[in-house]
Amino acid sequence: MRISGKILLVCCALTAAAGLSSSVEAINKNAVITSFQTGKIAKTGRVSRKPKPKPKPPKSASGAKADASKYQVPGTKEMREMTRTALMDFNAAVEMGDFTDFYSKISKIWQKQVTPERFNEVFGEFIEKKVDISEIGSNNPIYTPRPAVRRDKGAKKLIAEGCYDVNPRPVKFVLKWLPEGKEWKLFGIEVDTTVASC
Repeated sequence: MRISGKILLVCCALTAAAGLSSSVEAINKNAVITSFQTGKIAKTGRVSRKPKPKPKPPKSASGAKADASKYQVPGTKEMREMTRTALMDFNAAVEMGDFTDFYSKISKIWQKQVTPERFNEVFGEFIEKKVDISEIGSNNPIYTPRPAVRRDKGAKKLIAEGCYDVNPRPVKFVLKWLPEGKEWKLFGIEVDTTVASC
């Protein structure tokens, strides 16, 4: 049985004291989203200069694993595997109706902000409706934009946004990782099976 659903659960390391429950709000019965605030600063009376281009984080050497402690962006093959692994671990948790194993694989900072029970609660509709995204397993994602290290809510994170163009419906995702030692550890996940196309 295939059911469409959308969930977003993103935590911020700098607001850990606030806790997950205070930063998550229900949008509708198919969505849970973390609030994001953005602000723009107006320039007044100054000559604008072109900003210096930001140096790109180094990419990992071909065949070598990216060093998260140096904010290296994984190569194509490694990035695809990280994306697939995160989403297949999510799918396995939904299938089992238990996020305990999924929780054990996320970043330690995120573990301090959320519990396996909270994941079960937040993704309860996925569990109840038996949402299955396993068809992504043998496909490659379409990234838009390319995965990159970006500042998000005060911390540098590896962010991958994209879609798997699979049948009967595409699977759109946003995944965020934080560096933990030399490894990238999952810190945020959004899965959307309501999109009509990639």
